[in-house]
Amino acid sequence: MGDRGAGFENDLKQFPNIDLDLPGIETRTLLVHATADVPFEHSENALAHLPRADIIRIEDGTHLSAWTNPGSEAVQARIADFVATP
Repeated sequence: MGDRGAGFENDLKQFPNIDLDLPGIETRTLLVHATADVPFEHSENALAHLPRADIIRIEDGTHLSAWTNPGSEAVQARIADFVATP
C-alpha cells in the first residue's frame, strides 16, 4: 500500500456509505479490476447493480495492469472491442 495507506483505509471505511444510483446508469459499462489494487467486492457490487455491465478481472494486477502485466495485450484488445461496439 505504500504511502497511500491512510487514504486507502479511509476509502474502505467510506465505501459502504456511498449511495450511488448504479441501477440508474443505463449505458454499457466495462469494469476493469486489478485484484491487487482494491478489494474485488467493490467491482462485484458494481457488476451486480449496473444493468449493462461486464468485467475484466486481472489477477494479481495493480492500477496499470491493463498496460503492464503479462497478457495486457488481451486486456487492451477487449477494452478496444468494448469501446468499438455500440
